[in-house]
Amino acid sequence: MIKIGKKVFPVLITLLISSCGLSTLRVSDLDENNKVLVEVNDIKPLLRISSWSRKAVLPYGGMENLFVAYLDDFVYSIGGDDGFAKLPTIYAYDIKKNEWKTKSPLFTARTNSSGAVIDSKIYIVGGFSSTNNYLSSLEVYDPSTDKSDNTKLAMTYSRSGHGAVNIGGKLYVVGGKNDSGFLNSLEIYTPATNTWTLGSQMTFPRTNVGVATVNNKLYAIGGEDQSGFVNAIEEFNPIRNEWKTLETKLIVSRKNFSVATLDGNIFIMGGKDENNNYLDSIEVFNPALNKIQTNPMKLMRPNSSFSSTGVNDTIYLVGGVGTSIFNTLELGKAVVVKE
Repeated sequence: MIKIGKKVFPVLITLLISSCGLSTLRVSDLDENNKVLVEVNDIKPLLRISSWSRKAVLPYGGMENLFVAYLDDFVYSIGGDDGFAKLPTIYAYDIKKNEWKTKSPLFTARTNSSGAVIDSKIYIVGGFSSTNNYLSSLEVYDPSTDKSDNTKLAMTYSRSGHGAVNIGGKLYVVGGKNDSGFLNSLEIYTPATNTWTLGSQMTFPRTNVGVATVNNKLYAIGGEDQSGFVNAIEEFNPIRNEWKTLETKLIVSRKNFSVATLDGNIFIMGGKDENNNYLDSIEVFNPALNKIQTNPMKLMRPNSSFSSTGVNDTIYLVGGVGTSIFNTLELGKAVVVKE
């Protein structure tokens, strides 16, 4: 039974079976315009990385703590540092030609930033500056003009070591650290109005957190706080503005790792463990199946402070640090796990 007019209705669940697998539809609430809000949970099979290969190296040299994004057959490497200086650089990797191109730089050099692609533009927010200050500023890079815009409204809180994703055309920024300590705050940027709003707070304040989105929900994974490492995975539901701590946890507690999403699976890769050892292990978390598994295939070498992005069946992994600061681009191919 469902009653729309008075906003009183039980949960409605519908199962759909298609060639892509299962989906669940859930009538959740009504928005401010009295329109029905529906949550979709698309259930995808568990994936794993089956092979790695190397492509053209970065033109600058070794880089760590950078931000990587994919847009229109290009993988963009933005900001970061070379172990000495914070960088404003932007490089674009042409997937079809296997070559890097140097683009116009950011206005502000920044390391440990994050961001997302929204409407064919790359949003880069926060980080740590060349003057050793935590940043709250937002820059928007437009590949079509090769120009950045630094006139956008800044976040309420400066932060570094945070994560950011695009959900429904809005930029969700969560976690990190600033001069006040470890953060559990969530800020939401709406490009159409150039405004920030505050969402509900995470349960666990943390920095060096992995953030990803699946089925229009945000997942905050791992990281560290004032007491040490956090192995918790929290799920944020934008429709309800609610956080939930999942029973599923990281198999290996880690920080300075990278996450990339492929077809409903979140790949949690590398980083450092609680003994400060560099890691080459990979975990695969499928939120819809509520499963996390160790990927049998490891990274090509122990790596930390790199960045990555998922495109179709491929993960693009750029830079990082281990035995040295890396200038490499590595590609991981994913296949369906047969159970």
